[in-house]
Amino acid sequence: MKKKQIIVLLSAVVVLGILGYYTQTAVENEGKSDPTELINFEIENVEEVDKVVIYDPLFDLDFTLVKKDGEWLDGNGNCVQENPVDNILEAFRKISFKGYVNDKLKPTVNKLMAAKAKQVDIYKNGRLEKTWYVGHGTPDHHGTYMLLQTPDIKSDQPVIMDMEGLNGILEPRFFVDPKQWACSDLFAFSQKNIKGVTLVNTQTPQESYDIQLENGDYIARTGEEVLNINKQNLLSFLNAFDNIHFNQQNYTMNQRQIDSMKRTIPHYSLTLTPKQGDVEKYDFYDYIEKDLSRPDTNIFSMEYMWTFTQEEQLVRVQIGGRFGIGLGPILIGKDIFVETEN
Repeated sequence: MKKKQIIVLLSAVVVLGILGYYTQTAVENEGKSDPTELINFEIENVEEVDKVVIYDPLFDLDFTLVKKDGEWLDGNGNCVQENPVDNILEAFRKISFKGYVNDKLKPTVNKLMAAKAKQVDIYKNGRLEKTWYVGHGTPDHHGTYMLLQTPDIKSDQPVIMDMEGLNGILEPRFFVDPKQWACSDLFAFSQKNIKGVTLVNTQTPQESYDIQLENGDYIARTGEEVLNINKQNLLSFLNAFDNIHFNQQNYTMNQRQIDSMKRTIPHYSLTLTPKQGDVEKYDFYDYIEKDLSRPDTNIFSMEYMWTFTQEEQLVRVQIGGRFGIGLGPILIGKDIFVETEN
């Protein structure tokens, strides 16, 4: 065989070999996405997730959630609110692929993802399962740019993710502000455990009241005067102390302003005495806000008040309240349980 024919034959064999390799690779990868564009974000068996670490590069802050004995706590073992945890677990369960990023947008999206995407490390049974990089929303706000990393591979191209039943973006669910995570319980005194309740209204003293358990019966007074009460209404009223939450932690007042407020006389002072447990006292201060109709004028809010938790944290309390019945009935208690003459 001539040398030229041998070269041609060998070249043909090489070409066939290369074609065969790419054909086999194409068959093996048929239906699969580019490995740099991972789309399998879903977390299976979400109940096994026992740790979530969220890092926000914009603030260079992180927040850790840990499940201990079936209860979610922060990294320091403090109570956290249930709803935000449920929102995150729901996202783990219902996340779905929506589409690939338009080639024209990729440079911009990649740049923003590198600078602002939140890193969410998801652990199951103590081992890192997946890491989500949660970016900003798509222009129509019906998708979220995200990257996925597993212990084996990390995507370098973002994709657009969605969530079943969500009309919006996922990024707001992953926040790192500990104030937003902290439990909002202010106090919880069940009616069966109440020995006494005293409310002092410093601005309208005649609206003050003192309720004490005496000889197995509740007696209500204003000063030395024993009030004519409706006992059924009074027992119902005492249920108002069972589930009081604050509306929001302090984001507006600095320490100088807080100290100044402490030097003023509170509008209300509430003392709760249980049959079992420690006495708790709360001072409620007027909440000042801007008059929307007159921007240069401050007014007393009809919706909020300031108080301090037992840990001396300043918090805002909603008088109406979205948790239970709120603070309002406690402040106007006499109108609820005092019998009026017809």
